[in-house]
Amino acid sequence: DIKAKWREIVSQPVDAQVKFFLRAFVLDFQGKFDTVLDIADSFKNFADGVAEEDRDKIKELGEFQCHVFLEKRGETLTVRDLRENLKAEIRLDPHHNVALMEYLLWKYQKNLHQLFTPPPEGSVPAHLLEALDRAIEAHNAAVEAERQRQKQIKDLAAAEETSRNELERHTVKKQKEELQGQEFNQAFAALKARKQKREAEEALKNAEKVDPYAEEQKRLAEEKARKEEEEKKKREESRSRLKAKASLWQ
Repeated sequence: DIKAKWREIVSQPVDAQVKFFLRAFVLDFQGKFDTVLDIADSFKNFADGVAEEDRDKIKELGEFQCHVFLEKRGETLTVRDLRENLKAEIRLDPHHNVALMEYLLWKYQKNLHQLFTPPPEGSVPAHLLEALDRAIEAHNAAVEAERQRQKQIKDLAAAEETSRNELERHTVKKQKEELQGQEFNQAFAALKARKQKREAEEALKNAEKVDPYAEEQKRLAEEKARKEEEEKKKREESRSRLKAKASLWQ
């Protein structure tokens, strides 16, 4: 049931949605999945009233939040247009919140049938999906590490400004400067994450493409040949039995 599958995927956090999307269309996003991951990060930034510790639980945006998100991205469509995009395939509440998956399907002109139909068997080697998963994890880890570092710097700067104790201010300032000095390390980690993503993208780019239509035609041809062989074998066995019976009367 496509509606049940849809409810299940949009009930998951943004990170799970973008991972599902990329795995479903892994061969279509050669060299581009970094862009999709950045969209997911940006999407989460527009969720209002979410505590820092609950950021990873974000799964959708309200109408106004989504409107701002679309506007900031320079998109010309409205939230209403976005909600209408899946109308031909599934009936949704006209006032529902907007999940990241809805935007991704519209952005990249994909539909629900494609989303929930796995690639033909053998078209995506297992090690490529594993490489993609590792790259996604590296990207998310780098983004989260930088976000936490910036938060700590901001908290320490506030503590330095409000502290009335000279020794305490000096200690806090030193901690803040140490964190600021970690920028190179964070940049190196981000560079390493990008390298992993590029390697995965290169592997995907070099992967042999499989045409689903051609594969289906090949399967049907093999099935036809198998049935013809079985029929031929049955006819030969039947002739052999008739020949054996005839020999009894000679």
